[in-house]
Amino acid sequence: MDIYSPKADGIYADQISFVKDRSGHDFRYAVDASKIKQELGWSSQDAFESSLEETVLWYIEKYQSQNK
Repeated sequence: MDIYSPKADGIYADQISFVKDRSGHDFRYAVDASKIKQELGWSSQDAFESSLEETVLWYIEKYQSQNK
């Protein structure tokens, strides 16, 4: 977001606040796509990073056009 739509008063990371871990809380989330590839022969054609960038740009365009 800071690259494509910088804030006038800081950076987006300033909006992140960390909370104390809860008992039993997962420390990491991961997706294992091996089953879908093995059983259906499907795999993503796009890299995660480029898809995330496309998603961010889509939201920026959507909400900037609504605010005009």
